[in-house]
Amino acid sequence: MTKNKKPITMNLKEIHMKKVTIQDVADWVGVSKTTISRYINGRYDKMSDETKSLIKSAIEELDYHPNRQAQSLKSYRSFLIGLVVADISNLYTAYLIQAMFDALANSQYQLIIMNANNNLLTERDAIQKLLNNNIDALILQPVSSDSSNYDLLATSSFPITLLDRTMKDQEWAVVQTDNIESTKRLARLLIDKGYQQVIHVTEPIKEVSPRFERYMAMKAEFEEKGTVELWEVGVDFPLLSERLKVFEISQKTAFFAANGNVLQKLLLNLKETSLVNSELIGVTGFDDWRIGEVTTPALTAIEQNYNELGHTIIELTLDQLNGEPVQLRHIIRNNLVERESL
Repeated sequence: MTKNKKPITMNLKEIHMKKVTIQDVADWVGVSKTTISRYINGRYDKMSDETKSLIKSAIEELDYHPNRQAQSLKSYRSFLIGLVVADISNLYTAYLIQAMFDALANSQYQLIIMNANNNLLTERDAIQKLLNNNIDALILQPVSSDSSNYDLLATSSFPITLLDRTMKDQEWAVVQTDNIESTKRLARLLIDKGYQQVIHVTEPIKEVSPRFERYMAMKAEFEEKGTVELWEVGVDFPLLSERLKVFEISQKTAFFAANGNVLQKLLLNLKETSLVNSELIGVTGFDDWRIGEVTTPALTAIEQNYNELGHTIIELTLDQLNGEPVQLRHIIRNNLVERESL
């Protein structure tokens, strides 16, 4: 409980004439310096919402800027969290980064973002650069699911959390979207609507766990009632165009795009064929880019919860930094939105 909101002995004009200190903020709110320090470092355990709100307002009103270098020297922390993403050009990644920045808004920690560009050597170089910057924690969206590719992290003592992808034989914490159950829900919907075949369109599955999980889930759920044909198109999307041009319709078929990048390319290429006018063709997928509402017809799709993914991974990282016991695996539920494309 705070003592009072604004002690009458504090004069805002006088405070602004000198460099604002953590003691000034504590006096302004009526709490201890320790409480202010805990707030700045994101340690909110046993801190009431009222206290957090008062501290936030005081920091803004007093224009207080914590000295990160001094904090680092005192606590042996850099207050830097490294983030390595597989492909920064993917709009899905941009949504996740925004959510993480929002989650860190009231924390002293800062993100350093590196792009692996879907390349193992580039990713390794990015990780090494972050290690050279003495990061306190690492959030990694790994290019590979093989833990042997990450030997340079084997002796790291800081928290490592995997974003949206899992890794074999590794016990790091992971926050990921619900790939398996959401894909199975969609497969059941396709069965209910009478589809006999699914064309599963994906970038190369090897080494990327979400792509593998989505494909296996579709096969497991749909193949009792129909067939699942795998099209791995990679970055060679002209190949997708050629396959669509020669595709022959023999039964009611649903095209399933395994992520937003593939979905965009699939929709664009379908428009250039006669398939788009067939009553036997349906289109669906993982809509990572929120384009389903503006397509014609509107798209039935699995929509991921970027905000919860981003906030959960930051909260998990901060809890580990603060020595809190954590659940190592967090699966964030998706939404299956039914529209007119099936």
